Amino acid sequence: MSSVVVLVLAVTLTFGAIAAAFGPFLRRGTAAARTPPRSVPETERTHEVPAAPGDDTPTPGESLPRPTELRARLYAFALGAKDVASAPSKPRAIKEAIAKKIETFATNPRYAPRQPGLLPELLRAVKDDETMRRELAAIIARDPALVSTLLKLANSAFYRTSDQPVESIERAVAVLGTEGIRSLVAAALMQPVLRKAGKPAEFVEIIWEQTYRGAAAAEAHAAFVEKTDRFAAQLLGLLMGLGTIIAYRASIEQFSSRKLEPDPAVIVAVVSAHAAPAARYVARHWGLSDRILDALEEAASSRADSAVSPLGRSLRFGLSLGTLAVLRERGLVGEDDADAAVDALGAPREVAQLIWQRIRA
Repeated sequence: MSSVVVLVLAVTLTFGAIAAAFGPFLRRGTAAARTPPRSVPETERTHEVPAAPGDDTPTPGESLPRPTELRARLYAFALGAKDVASAPSKPRAIKEAIAKKIETFATNPRYAPRQPGLLPELLRAVKDDETMRRELAAIIARDPALVSTLLKLANSAFYRTSDQPVESIERAVAVLGTEGIRSLVAAALMQPVLRKAGKPAEFVEIIWEQTYRGAAAAEAHAAFVEKTDRFAAQLLGLLMGLGTIIAYRASIEQFSSRKLEPDPAVIVAVVSAHAAPAARYVARHWGLSDRILDALEEAASSRADSAVSPLGRSLRFGLSLGTLAVLRERGLVGEDDADAAVDALGAPREVAQLIWQRIRA
């Protein structure tokens, strides 16, 4: 099984573990009023990437940048850039050219996918509480690759409940549960999209990891904090990853068409500014609902969490946790700083920390 598939399965297992192990506790913990968001101390805006592990790693307690700046730090790292503190004024024309092309890239099959064939049916199945497991299994059975992925998960040590192997989709649905199947199907449907996103592979792989960790965190936050549609929250996280890849590819294309060496500072700025709009173009092109479009717009806005929708808050939470998890794993954020940043996201502390412990595993 490829490393990408392993990551998809691992993140899906993560949410399953949260739901199974901590569901009752989380439901009790979120009965209290929402904890008011605490702001992370402001730092001087910079895109400078910290030194690699083994050099001058951040010291515990050091003030962290805001979530948008952490994402910019991750993008720079994924590009292999050590310092993208400021983009020179000369590439401004390239930035403007890329911005004008984002919608075209987001709706062109050469750069972005057509709507996954099973997605409309899956969305309808999610909306219908009466959807029978047999009907859901019939939808899944039409995609052989999806069938293979689900059977591997159902037979994993985490989910397997007996010595008897799971050899049918109907049995897999019974083992994983309807919600577990829906979550994994959504992730698997988007998987080919990101895997075909182009080079360099390091950037794509890092954004892939951030995307699936973040989508799982958004799903858990929607389920246990906001009490809203967790499938929609997961889909939002996946769309944001897609938007990030599209903005990156638009940037690379513009540099290539001008026969210029890609400038990491420009790419970081473009991806930071246009990932959410690109995701929104895709969602609109696919005919997704207004609440999905609104949540993607909220992800890029400067509005306070209290002024955005529950789905918007879950998406923001997921983006932050996914980013923190990857930065921490790469040694770019210290353990104590990461924990403090999680506490500052505004969710009830016990819930946020439980989700964080699973997402970062």
